Parts: sequence; structure tokens; C-alpha cells
Amino acid sequence: MTIPDGFGQTGTTARVGNSPGQAVKPGSMGQPLPGYRIDLLGGSGQPTQEGEMCLVLDLHVLGLMLACEDDPAKTVDLMRSGFHRTGDIAFCDADGYITYVGRADDGFKASDWRISPFESESVLMEHPAVAEAAVVPSPDPVRFAVPKAFVVLAGGYTPRRA
Repeated sequence: MTIPDGFGQTGTTARVGNSPGQAVKPGSMGQPLPGYRIDLLGGSGQPTQEGEMCLVLDLHVLGLMLACEDDPAKTVDLMRSGFHRTGDIAFCDADGYITYVGRADDGFKASDWRISPFESESVLMEHPAVAEAAVVPSPDPVRFAVPKAFVVLAGGYTPRRA
């Protein structure tokens, strides 16, 4: 069974998805849906292949919230420089398919070190025995949180205690 993926937020309708009849790429959320133009912005604020998913506001966008209720400062922050900023990081391939990477703000502190789950997962994924990895903060009484990894082994590898 093919399960199409997609992306939307509480303040909008679905923005990215796999429309009926469109080829589905495993792991990808699909392509921008009709009525939406998505740019991935890097740290410099310029479009890039991997960056923050931003909805371009150069046209009137249906299905987008008008403001954050009772929080004008938050509205200004989300809607700056002609973009609605999601806070989500994604990657766009040469065919225009967008793959979700993670939240821009999903880091956590452990012993006063800022830990990025995405960076930790990326390092784990470099090992040939790892098919998938997820890193989350696990409570720790001394260090507040420590990274905890959940790993799916690649085919041909058997779990064992080290």
C-alpha cells in the first residue's frame, strides 16, 4: 500500500503533499500544493536547497491564519520579510520534492551543551548498521537531559549487547 505524506500546520491548511496521480517518493512529504509557493531559506535569508520552510506571501494565500490572537509581536516574527516562517527545516531535491528534516528549535541542553537531534541522528545514520535513528532528550537528575537514541538496524545486522 502506498501511503502519501504531507505537511500542514495549525494556522494553515496542507501546504505540501502528494496529489492524486503524483509519484510518491518514500520519505518525502511531496511537492507544494496548488495555491502555495514554498521557499527553503538558509541562515542568510536566501533560498537554498535545505533550510527553513517558508510560505511566500507575494500572493494572497487562502487558508493561512491572519494573525496570532492576542500576540502582535509573534505575528510580526512569523510574517517577516514577505514570508510566513514555519520553524521547520526541510530539504528539496532536484525534482521539487520536499523532505522534512526537523524543527529549527528542537535542540535541547545537556550539561549546558546545546544538542541538536538532527546532527546527532545524521552522525548515527553514517554507520552502515543504522537504517533509521531518532535522538530525543531523556531526563537526567544531574545534567537536566541527556541524548537518547532509538535506532533501527539495517538489513543483515543482528542486535546484540556491546
